[in-house]
Amino acid sequence: MKKLLLFLLFPLVLYPQDHVKLGVEALKDGFYELSIEEFKKAISEGRDGDVHFLLGIAYFKNEDYQKAFKIFKELSLSGYKNPHLKDYLVASGFNFAVELAGKGKDEKALETMEYLLKVGAGKRETDLRRMMGTIYFKRKNYKRVVELLSGVGDSYSRMLLAESYYRLGKRKRANLILLDMVRSKRLGRKDMGYVVKKLSEKGSCKDLEELFRFFRDAAVYPTFLYRYSECLLDKGDLKDLKELLSVAEKKKVDVCAIYAAAGDQLFEAGKLKDSIFFLERVKDCKGYEREKIRLFYAKAYRAFTQGDFTYAWETIRPIYPKLESSLKEGAFLMAYVSGRNLGKREALKYLKELFSLSGNCTLLYDGLYFAFKKGFYRDVASLRSFFNSRCRLTDEARYMIGSALLREGNEEGFSYLGPLKGKLRDLAVLEMVIFKCKSSPEMCSDAVTQALKTVRSPEIKKKLESLK
Repeated sequence: MKKLLLFLLFPLVLYPQDHVKLGVEALKDGFYELSIEEFKKAISEGRDGDVHFLLGIAYFKNEDYQKAFKIFKELSLSGYKNPHLKDYLVASGFNFAVELAGKGKDEKALETMEYLLKVGAGKRETDLRRMMGTIYFKRKNYKRVVELLSGVGDSYSRMLLAESYYRLGKRKRANLILLDMVRSKRLGRKDMGYVVKKLSEKGSCKDLEELFRFFRDAAVYPTFLYRYSECLLDKGDLKDLKELLSVAEKKKVDVCAIYAAAGDQLFEAGKLKDSIFFLERVKDCKGYEREKIRLFYAKAYRAFTQGDFTYAWETIRPIYPKLESSLKEGAFLMAYVSGRNLGKREALKYLKELFSLSGNCTLLYDGLYFAFKKGFYRDVASLRSFFNSRCRLTDEARYMIGSALLREGNEEGFSYLGPLKGKLRDLAVLEMVIFKCKSSPEMCSDAVTQALKTVRSPEIKKKLESLK
């Protein structure tokens, strides 16, 4: 800058006027106020534009940017030619605008910067646009911010541009800008924190997927972690969800709540086997008692469906008193079926518990059918009192109860089988004839003969004839 100043001042030093010489010497030595006075005296004597230019430089050096800008602007408008005029015009105008903005005089600052932008700010244009964008954003003129910052590439400007698009309701454009910033991999920790927070709040699930692909450390931000977990869970992408939580765990993030939420959502959707992986990770977390009970239930169910009745029996019985009411019916049915398959007599009490709830008729019928099919006729017979107005005694249930009673030697079975019609009627007739043949062999032949007149099924007729 000193060499430039000497170059500019050299022709003036040759002039014989003392005020110019003194002003130049004072300017060179850093006595800016003295140089200002000398140049002003020279101007009062009628000196030309070069001295005005020097006076502007003196004001600029003395950090009186308002006066410097005024002089350089007047020289520019007057047509004064100097290769360095524009540089000083922009520099003084920019610094003057900064001073105005610092004093809260935004309107005047913007007026100054708009002028500089119009004449061309050169290397200062990026700084100029950034500062104007900041002021216009503060004034909620988001459209002007977009106009000013669309071509500016620094992180601050890009974030301000994205935020303006958000405020204008153009979420996709804003998200695209932030994702481009992530892909650049040049963001500092503070800026990346802003980007992750905004995308977590405003981005789509696809945006979050893209963010995580380029920035794995996004997993340490709670807002992102919860939001992206929900996206993956809703999509059923358990593989990527497990990967996300694994990354978070390696970063020492507490993910107990997310494992619990994922396990609960899968559990309540009936995907008990899938829920086990997530609920298993809650075992060592403080609290989450409901999830821990659900884990035992899910594991018992998995064992039950795989035919491991011992595990199901031993797992479900200790926890059923702690189960939420919506799970107790399924627990009772599992306990009954598992226990009966293992030959446990006490299993019947769980079936009775199931029937006493009478909340889920489908489960009641399932239990009855299992007991009848397995030949636990006493169990079936003991359940007849549990059918009521809530769970209707269907023809199928009537047939099973009546048949079970007769097979246990109880004639009450006739009252259940007698009213049956259709296909079940033939089966009921067979059951009643078998009972008569066992209880009164001498009457068996007559009973078979009468029955053959009423049944229609060829298969049932053959079985009847075999009883003679």
